[in-house]
Amino acid sequence: MEQKEQDIELPYPGSTTSWGKEKVVVQLSETPGLKEEVPKFRHRVVALSGDCALPGLGLSETDRLKLVDQVNIVFHGAATVRFDERIDVAIGINASGTKNMLELARNMIGLKR
Repeated sequence: MEQKEQDIELPYPGSTTSWGKEKVVVQLSETPGLKEEVPKFRHRVVALSGDCALPGLGLSETDRLKLVDQVNIVFHGAATVRFDERIDVAIGINASGTKNMLELARNMIGLKR
């Protein structure tokens, strides 16, 4: 069965700006083997507005359903590394955000496991 190519969709704070999308593209370009496997991956990145510190990653229901239905690989790298960050903010991003991302990933029907 031939797999249909899907866009890469990323919830990223500020992702509605070209800066947010470009930052993600730069991070993805450092992924070993990605350029060889998907040479034009840059054109398949679709930025979604979200925030890992918010419940449900700050995603709209439409975007959440799109991710659940279309994503098969997840890269999660959101974190705060500021040592002077308020503890509630750090927990919201580093712990709760990761937990929320894992919950979303569990529902992704095409996720490679």
